[in-house]
Amino acid sequence: MKKYIQNLVFILIIFALLISPLIFWLSRNGAWTEDSILEDRKLVVFPQVSVQDFKIGLKRVYQGLYAEAGEVFFNRFISGSFQRTVNKAAAEQMLLRIPLVELAKSFDRAVIHSAYAALPDEAYPASFNSGLYVDRRGENLMQDLALFNQAEKEAIDTRIANYEQLLAEYPDIHFYVYNIETLPYSRFYPLNAYFPQADNGQSLDYFLANKPENLAFANFALNSYADYQKRFFRTDQHWNIRASLDAYEQIYALLKDQYPDISPMLTAEAIKKIDGLEFQGSMARKSLYPVEPDILEYANVSMPAYDTYVDGELSNYSGRENYLNGIYSREKFFNHYRGFYGKQQILIQFHFNNETRRNLLMVTSSYSRTIQMYLASHFHDTYVIDLRFEENSTKRLQQFIDDYDITDVLVFGQPTVTYYSAEDAIKP
Repeated sequence: MKKYIQNLVFILIIFALLISPLIFWLSRNGAWTEDSILEDRKLVVFPQVSVQDFKIGLKRVYQGLYAEAGEVFFNRFISGSFQRTVNKAAAEQMLLRIPLVELAKSFDRAVIHSAYAALPDEAYPASFNSGLYVDRRGENLMQDLALFNQAEKEAIDTRIANYEQLLAEYPDIHFYVYNIETLPYSRFYPLNAYFPQADNGQSLDYFLANKPENLAFANFALNSYADYQKRFFRTDQHWNIRASLDAYEQIYALLKDQYPDISPMLTAEAIKKIDGLEFQGSMARKSLYPVEPDILEYANVSMPAYDTYVDGELSNYSGRENYLNGIYSREKFFNHYRGFYGKQQILIQFHFNNETRRNLLMVTSSYSRTIQMYLASHFHDTYVIDLRFEENSTKRLQQFIDDYDITDVLVFGQPTVTYYSAEDAIKP
């Protein structure tokens, strides 16, 4: 009898576990979770089943129109597409899905910590499959290191050839390149000593030794790992506002060499932080490693009046005012860098009512969002593009010049944007 009761309890527990997802899904009554802040993506939801289609199918069967009935049932209920959507939705709308993911990551960390406990490595994986690392003190998350070998040399050679062609074909256009030396490409990545093919600053040295002499270039350099910690977020790959303002000064000096009557440089009156905001950036979100959250600081800068257009329409591009008024998401892994500075778009235009006739094309990435409006203040119109958008990558520079009367081109970002990737190069 005792064994019978034990078996019955076991069966009931298994049955409850099996049926609980169905009960959970029915209780949602179609109110599915559509966005995953943790994964920074849209989730698949269960497809709506049309009762009307089902009735039509049954009616066609009753009428003897089996071919039509089969078509209705196949299109709605039997097709592989329908089944795949249901299967994926069942996984992504699972009961306690996120807590289970977090639990799995905690097991990852326990295994990794035990494996690296006796090793001298200054950093180790933050999780098994994130491709991210954390320093031994658990203070900073970091991207995987970059490698430098023959393939990378060839990619840089291709990019150098692109710059040579641009300079030759557009002698009346002022070109500038501003590189952000991120940690994976620097001499201060904690694991460089263990990887003979680590970039370790080699790619930048190679580019500088071979770039066109007349290409205006400046570099946001790291001086040490401690310097990196001061200038970049702990939980996100981006730089902070203090580093960005240093970069603005350097870019201003770079522009001034070819733009002697440039308007005076803007200055930050104060640097403040968003009170109460804890920023868990993209690396924390991807790895779920429990690093202390970042703060989000911003600069008070007196800006001339300007208008912002996103894809041709007048727009309030950033969420700055909402944040200053305390209106922002309190979700743990919300992307506050994007929320505060704005989302990368196909084309962002800054229009200033000043007397200059110079118009800037800024070829960049998300790093520029912190200071792109400050740089734009020195031009009449500034057009910000990201070549990861196909709408931009398929265009040639001549088309931008013709459409927007471009006089200056600034390539501004991390190494993949400035000198590494041929795919991120604007076409002559």
